[in-house]
Amino acid sequence: GRFENTDGAPDWQGWTHDDFTTADNVSPWHVSDERVLVGNYSMVCGDEVLTQGGLEFGYGNDWKTALLFIHTVDDPGVSSQLRVSGRLYVDAEPDYDYVYLQLSRSTGWTPIDADAVWDGVGNHSFDFTTTVATRDYTGTNGNEIHVRFYFESDGGYSDEDGFYESDGPCWLDNLLVEVNGVQSDYEDF
Repeated sequence: GRFENTDGAPDWQGWTHDDFTTADNVSPWHVSDERVLVGNYSMVCGDEVLTQGGLEFGYGNDWKTALLFIHTVDDPGVSSQLRVSGRLYVDAEPDYDYVYLQLSRSTGWTPIDADAVWDGVGNHSFDFTTTVATRDYTGTNGNEIHVRFYFESDGGYSDEDGFYESDGPCWLDNLLVEVNGVQSDYEDF
C-alpha cells in the first residue's frame, strides 16, 4: 500500500506535507548548502522536504513567487544601463512552469531579454544588458530600478501532486548587478 508499512500501520515513507493554502508569508527562497552551483552556498527557490535520503527541494501547483532586487538611481531624469549576470539551475516542468528574469517597466513586469525565460532541466550562465528608460523607474519616488527572478507554475504536475518530481524550480549563484558600469550588488550567498 501507499503510506503504510508491511503491517498496514501509517508510514510517511520519507514524505512530509505543507499546507500551501495558508497565508503564512513563508518565502520559498532561501540560501542553501545542499545543492551548490558555485562555492559553498546558492540561493534556492523551493520547499524543503526532509526525506529518508536527506534534504530535497520541490515546488507546488500555482506558485507565483519572486526574488526582488532594488537599485536607487542618482538621477531619475537620466536613463540607465542595467547589466545582470550569474548562474542558474532550472528544474521546472517543460512548456508549463517557467523561471523569468524580469524588469519592472512602465508596461509592467517584462523579461529583461527574450532569452531570460527558462523551463525544463539545465544549467545556465546568463549575462543581459538593457537600457532602463526614465519612464521605467519605479518606487515611491520614481527613482528605483526593480529586477526580479520570478517563478510561476501552472495548476498541475509538480512535486505537490507528484506528477513532476523536481529539485526545486531554480537555484541561483554569482549574481552581479551593474548600473551604468558600476557594480551595484554581487551575491555568491
